[in-house]
Amino acid sequence: MRSLFRDFLYLFGRRDLYRFAVLIVLMLFGTILEMASLGAAPLFVQLVLSPDDSRAAAWLGKALAGLGVSDFSRHLPLWGGLALGGLFLFRTVYLISNFWLQEHLLRNRQVALGSRLFRAYMSAPYPLLLRRNSSTVINFVSSEAERLVEQFLAPALNFLRNAIIVLAVVVLLVIYDPVVSLGSFCALGLAGGVFILAVNRRLKSLGETALHNREVAVKAITEGIGAFREARLNGSVGFFAGNLHRALEKQARPQRIYYILQKSLWPSMELLTVTVLLAAMSAMLLWGRDMQTIAPALALVTVALARLKGCLTELMLYYSAMRYQSSLVRTIAAELRDLEQQAAVADPTSPAIDLQKAITVRHLDFRYDAAAEPTLRDISLEIPHGASVALVGPTGSGKSTLVNLIVGLLEPTAGDILIDGRDLSSCVAAWQRRIGYVPQDIFLLDDTILANVALGVAERDIDEAAFWRALATAQLDDFVAALPEGGRTILGERGARLSGGQRQRIGIARALYRNPAVLVLDEATSALDTTTESALTAAVEQLRGAHTVILIAHRLSTVRRCDQIFFLDGGRLVAQGTYDELLASTPAFRAMASSSPPVH
Repeated sequence: MRSLFRDFLYLFGRRDLYRFAVLIVLMLFGTILEMASLGAAPLFVQLVLSPDDSRAAAWLGKALAGLGVSDFSRHLPLWGGLALGGLFLFRTVYLISNFWLQEHLLRNRQVALGSRLFRAYMSAPYPLLLRRNSSTVINFVSSEAERLVEQFLAPALNFLRNAIIVLAVVVLLVIYDPVVSLGSFCALGLAGGVFILAVNRRLKSLGETALHNREVAVKAITEGIGAFREARLNGSVGFFAGNLHRALEKQARPQRIYYILQKSLWPSMELLTVTVLLAAMSAMLLWGRDMQTIAPALALVTVALARLKGCLTELMLYYSAMRYQSSLVRTIAAELRDLEQQAAVADPTSPAIDLQKAITVRHLDFRYDAAAEPTLRDISLEIPHGASVALVGPTGSGKSTLVNLIVGLLEPTAGDILIDGRDLSSCVAAWQRRIGYVPQDIFLLDDTILANVALGVAERDIDEAAFWRALATAQLDDFVAALPEGGRTILGERGARLSGGQRQRIGIARALYRNPAVLVLDEATSALDTTTESALTAAVEQLRGAHTVILIAHRLSTVRRCDQIFFLDGGRLVAQGTYDELLASTPAFRAMASSSPPVH
């Protein structure tokens, strides 16, 4: 329980605790109103039955006299009824306002937790994010954060509110009639205790199983959508549908048991309450009390037991919900703690770095966490400012890993990367702000061309002059200008309205929008036909000098005019030079060049 409380405190900060404390104070006042409402019921019954011999009549008479009402003796029940109705009206309005405030607070916490999780994922080290399944990330941010607030935090607050009400009702009953009240409460409390002891471990186990099965189901959906074309073409739709069906079946089992337990509580407690009420009435009759004495007491016990029944039922419901979702609190807290402890802390005030001299790599080694062998071994090279260089080599030679190290997404296992003589590890965030990156598979928003090029910039803050300059450099300005809505044309999901070459040009324009010092193209043309590839290569060549250009290429037709080519094989830099120099000196490079399609 202590560890659960620590995890809860980690997810919700000190300010949240203050908010919860204010809400609890408001709940306490609501409890006072609840008790006043309960206490008023038997007084009203006594006033109706014995208007001339009633403490309620004396109190009400004094109150009416103070308000200037003189002839009230004949209408005391009417005035009493109005007072009782006014009290219940005020209580109802107050409680509804309290519920509104509680929901407002809960939904704000849901938004804050989901945003915090997503920011932590986006700020996490690249290797850590590689170990996370995208479906797990989506599930945690969008669904599990909501579930934690809705099915753990809300029940926790409501559990506390109902516990306060139960305690207050019991105190009121004990003051009014100790013997009957204590007997009634002990019977209801014993039933609640037996329930908690019976389902405590079972609920925790069911919650852990449900959390795992939700992750499996989301993963099955993500995989099915990702493999849509292949599944339709090779007839394996049934395989993916079957995976999801089995995952949903496993997800439904713990939910079924949990909801049966919850829904059986209400009728069970109702039966118990009626039994206790009848037992209380029988006990009072057996003790020889007359009906005039029993009626007010029975009215109080009836109202109080009805309230206790509801509160105790809700207490058990909320407890079962908290226990069922306790594993979710621990899992999200552990995930968030892991992400935030390793998050890259960027200083927004540090100035961006403009490359003036060269990028220097010295004796660089790198090994992925789960790899038995290093991916890169003893890499040393230099990329001068304004140069156009290429990293080439067979698949698996380490080209993309080397670029990820140069741009600061990975950290070397050994060796150094220097930016104008400054160690990259001391200025990663500032360096990354000066890099434009064009991947092989361009991610496109289902939004306007303007929003896609200025990715991550609010529409009101987009520099349209920079937008059109980037389009012109990427040789896409004429195409966009000819569209009826220009830059505000919606591209559709994944750029469905664009050709492959146009998508790549959007990617280049996006990289150029911020006028980067270094432009990295990670096999950005490998999926294109040779004509489109040739056009894009020509567009990239125009950037030489104004930008330092780093190309990763498997097909050598795109790197012929680079100032320097670095040839990697087996994680080592085996040769470097111009295209013609490598063609003459390196047989492996010559073999790759002979299999590469010519530039048109």
